[in-house]
Amino acid sequence: MRLYDAHNHLQDARFGRDVDALIATDRAEGVVRMVVNGSYEEDWPAVLALARRFPEVIPSFGYHPWYVGERTPAWRENLVRALDAVPSAIGEIGLDRWIENYDLPAQEEVFLWQLRLAAERDLPASIHCLQAWGRLFDLVRENPRPSCGFVLHSSDYFVKDSTLSIGKDMCLTATMDILRAIATGKGPKQAILALGYSGWAAGQLEGEIQANGWLHVPSDPEIVFDLDLDQKYEQALLKIGVHPSHLVSDSGHA
Repeated sequence: MRLYDAHNHLQDARFGRDVDALIATDRAEGVVRMVVNGSYEEDWPAVLALARRFPEVIPSFGYHPWYVGERTPAWRENLVRALDAVPSAIGEIGLDRWIENYDLPAQEEVFLWQLRLAAERDLPASIHCLQAWGRLFDLVRENPRPSCGFVLHSSDYFVKDSTLSIGKDMCLTATMDILRAIATGKGPKQAILALGYSGWAAGQLEGEIQANGWLHVPSDPEIVFDLDLDQKYEQALLKIGVHPSHLVSDSGHA
């Protein structure tokens, strides 16, 4: 079984030298991805370091409502710089009326700026909320939000006007219906939930193909759904008789 940890704070200094052991334990238990959430400017470098060190770490950078009083005048620029460093999400962000002496106007200002940045970049956002659900709901409803993720899945699940067939064995669905179906055991037999995608400008992909920038491999549900992430690349190449050790950085036409 492959497991996904959707929220942790592995960068917390209290973990200290135990990080390697914790990662090893996670791997042994089947955890293949984990979202490590930053809380304020001072811990964003630690989150970035974990993402660069461990391939299973998905970094998330944001200002937690507990720490909005500690933000520097350059916090927005620092956040953008962190997001530009590696593929990442935004968070942990939100509202909190549970803590003592909370500054709700400051929390809302910081939260909304980050939420709008997530919408602008179409990045996932990890949201924290304590004793402020009504106000948080209003802000999320009234402001731009990131678009939903999508599910790549086997063709045994199909909803008219929601599911896009992308081959004999695979489909794509980007509505809440499939998540509810999966949660109740009525979804597809095989599925991958994705919160991002690679995009190309008009004509860019065609130009890259003409420049021999891609190798074409027939789709294979076993590679897509069953193999661990670190095995997919090599197995896809082997499917067309290519071993990674035979690849070179130069290209040309015979």
